Amino acid sequence: MKILALEASSVVAGVAIMDNLTLVYEAYHHHKLNHSQTLMPMVEEALLSTDLVLHDIDVIAVSNGPGSFTGLRIGIATVKGLAHAAGIRIAAVPTLDVLAYNIMAAGRLVCPILDARRDQVYTCLYQWDTEQYKSLMPYSAMPVDDLAEAVKGFDQPVVFVGDGVFRYKQALKDQLGESAYFAPPHLCCQRASATAWLGHLYAQKGMCVSHYELEPFYLRKSQAEQKKLSGGAS
Repeated sequence: MKILALEASSVVAGVAIMDNLTLVYEAYHHHKLNHSQTLMPMVEEALLSTDLVLHDIDVIAVSNGPGSFTGLRIGIATVKGLAHAAGIRIAAVPTLDVLAYNIMAAGRLVCPILDARRDQVYTCLYQWDTEQYKSLMPYSAMPVDDLAEAVKGFDQPVVFVGDGVFRYKQALKDQLGESAYFAPPHLCCQRASATAWLGHLYAQKGMCVSHYELEPFYLRKSQAEQKKLSGGAS
């Protein structure tokens, strides 16, 4: 099974190809949120470098949110176009799951945190269970202080991963002390290789969708939408 994975849910743009569980290609671009200019050339280079054409791909995997509203729209639109053109099924993978699978932390909980601004994070909490992570709380958008209190209730060491680490590391250390661990910087951003791996799992379980069914997963409305609903008040 050949998986083409696209990652565009944050400032990072990524493309990976997995062939029968072997990662054969990955590209990573972390410089400005200009996915409309970089994502398709990255896909074309990935296919060219692996001597593949789009019709060779069995499944397209994509991180469908939560994350950057702009990045998600570009990523989803790109995948819809590719899947429609070649009649390929899609594995829509939650961004927080992608981050969790960046690291293996048996014996510790794993907590992805994406900076959602306004002192909030998009988050979830996972525990390793034999061969995969199981979630211990729903996907949420919440203040960092509330997350720290929720994590305390599990009374276990926890590894935080995601771009929220860069902003909230000290606040979490202050509240959780020695039970808080933090992934290194190179693992704190979404990787298309993790998206590809999860896409493979989704495909095995028959959890793929068509380009008609693919939608971004938002945990809250964009700032512009919230402003519109509140009558334009800031």
